[in-house]
Amino acid sequence: MTPEISQAEAHALLVQWMRTKDHGMASDYGYDLYLPNLMNKHLQSPPQGVLDLYRRQNTPAFAAAAWDLCRKGLLRPGVHTFGGQGTDDGYGYSVTPMGEAWLAESAKDPFVATEPTQLANMLAEHRARFGEGFHERAQEAVKDYRSNAFLSCCAMCGAAAESILLAVAIEKKGRDAALKEYRAGSGRGRIQTAVFGQATEGIRAEAEPGLALLKYWRDDASHGGPSGVTEASAFMAILVLVRFAALVNGWWNVLSSTGAPARQSEE
Repeated sequence: MTPEISQAEAHALLVQWMRTKDHGMASDYGYDLYLPNLMNKHLQSPPQGVLDLYRRQNTPAFAAAAWDLCRKGLLRPGVHTFGGQGTDDGYGYSVTPMGEAWLAESAKDPFVATEPTQLANMLAEHRARFGEGFHERAQEAVKDYRSNAFLSCCAMCGAAAESILLAVAIEKKGRDAALKEYRAGSGRGRIQTAVFGQATEGIRAEAEPGLALLKYWRDDASHGGPSGVTEASAFMAILVLVRFAALVNGWWNVLSSTGAPARQSEE
């Protein structure tokens, strides 16, 4: 059996190879990254039959991960310099100047870049519960992250968190009443109080990072001056959104209750 690689795993390996540009004993054909030789290196020089099967199984994941890095401007197809040997199979890439700067910057930061496909899937699991408004904004946040639009990513995370609050309020108060309150002055604050005002301290403490998405990314960062948002900030905003969605989903019956038994329900 040969290992099957997910796109997220292929992405992590490509970033590792972008840093080292190490093809082992094989020729790089003038590229910084030549996928067939890197797959061979990953398997540590297996028999040819095993390597051929591995390449057939995993080329889609590696090619998709490489294209995603191209879309972000970190890689480009082609040889590193004019006159490089090259191949005609389309599996060779070189690191862009933007990619070199990104690698240098990320090397200083303990944050490790991660392919966000799995996070997008985790957010999509809440589509039915929190509605299309949440789903649209959550997926837009992931798309913005992929495109290096980090401030926009954070603002969309805040908007998605607000959609979660609104979904609970609609379940709790009814659509017309919740939307009327939401659209009134200081409506978001009233909705937040309606949802979390009678929750236990434990629930509120767990929800605090998600509610901070509303305060900072939905309000301050999306309307003020320069934000200084980094890739790490954007990725952490997505992680917090995932956690907030899971928390509210887990406490849905308590938070959406029309009564006030939240303190007793946690025990």
